[in-house]
Amino acid sequence: MRYILLGFLLLHLGYGQTLPLQVITRLPAFLNETSGAVCPEEGKIWLHNDSGDNPFLYLLNQQGVVTRQLTLDSAQHVDWEDMTKDDQGNLYLADAGNNNNDRQDLVIYRIPNPDSLASDTLIPERIFFSYPEQDSFPPADEDRNYDLEAVVWLKDSLHLFTKNRTDPYTGFTRHYRLSDQPGTYQAALVDSFYTGPAPRETSWVTGAAVSPGKNHLVLLGHNKLWVFSCFDGSDFFSGFHQEISLETFSQKEAICFATSNKLYITDEQLIILPPQWYEVDLFPAFDPTSLDLGADTSVADSIILDIGLVPADQILWSTGDTTKTLRVISSGTYSVEVTRGNCVARDTISIMVSPLSIPSELPQQQEFGISSTPSGYQLVLAPHLQFEAFDITIFTTDGKLVKSFSSELAPGEQAITLPDDLPTGTYLVRIQGGNPPTWIKWGKQF
Repeated sequence: MRYILLGFLLLHLGYGQTLPLQVITRLPAFLNETSGAVCPEEGKIWLHNDSGDNPFLYLLNQQGVVTRQLTLDSAQHVDWEDMTKDDQGNLYLADAGNNNNDRQDLVIYRIPNPDSLASDTLIPERIFFSYPEQDSFPPADEDRNYDLEAVVWLKDSLHLFTKNRTDPYTGFTRHYRLSDQPGTYQAALVDSFYTGPAPRETSWVTGAAVSPGKNHLVLLGHNKLWVFSCFDGSDFFSGFHQEISLETFSQKEAICFATSNKLYITDEQLIILPPQWYEVDLFPAFDPTSLDLGADTSVADSIILDIGLVPADQILWSTGDTTKTLRVISSGTYSVEVTRGNCVARDTISIMVSPLSIPSELPQQQEFGISSTPSGYQLVLAPHLQFEAFDITIFTTDGKLVKSFSSELAPGEQAITLPDDLPTGTYLVRIQGGNPPTWIKWGKQF
């Protein structure tokens, strides 16, 4: 049910990464208490009010126009608090808001896929449930964790996340599992997760959504998201989680995935603020399937392997390198392991490197020279050269690439240190800092 948050009006709190909210449209005035959402496709959203309305579901387009209205005949509208859908498009609407933790009539309405309905009026099926841990209605203040505003469907079950109303506030949401079939059940407690300290309005859970690929769970708060990835089955809290701040505080209670990384969020009218429909790009969220080094390939010189935009706490290549990119100069099979929290992504690629065709005679030039110093060899630039960045590649005389690196010179610097880990011998050095590249022979004696 609706409440007013005068003390938190327009509060902007930071929690590390902050995502901007892009307004899609203002909601119609009669949708001033939206508390559940389902996205049938990008650009459309099913919404409902939480209380004080008739038992209606509304389908809106991006202009905020209601294009369809469903009536749930014989359904009560006590405190509708969230909505989700299964893989067949069936909807599940939770009449389970429980501010005082005293309700004994908790129900989830099961609605056939709206696309399959010829009529806009239907009698929904019912899933009645209770919490086995609750034996008092209401319980003591310190036990009031039976309000429900967040529901998702996954793997033939409904997953419920409580809105913590304990006093003193404990900061935990509970995860319950429930059958998605009509009947009467006791919800099974799975786990709990600490969302944060008091004040509770900044850390309680008001909505939930699962990504289309079933690899991300997002819990919604008034000014933040909790994003869970790489979980085991439906044990969401076993995975890696990120807490992400939203740029403004408002009474956000409805959320759904429009695409794999785009969220739709709506909020309720708050004092002078109108209810609005927002778009949020959830990126980067850790997705192991997004790590792709590409197809096996053949190259004539070298190739740079890159993990791309995959967020990482730790990177480990099969070569022992820990950098985001890896320059490959020899034929072989290469792999990388990217870790984020307790999530791990891996990929492998085979590279065939062909010997380079070396010029039979190197042209004489006076722009570069190689000098030896007590500490090693240096590639010395002529004073008139203005290049600041160089790509240096070292080959054997038969064209096999043995070393490649980049070097940046500060203003006034004229020498680049050459690697000292090569065996003695004769090498060909290619310098790319302009066009065309320059070659020079290097006789390494120590």
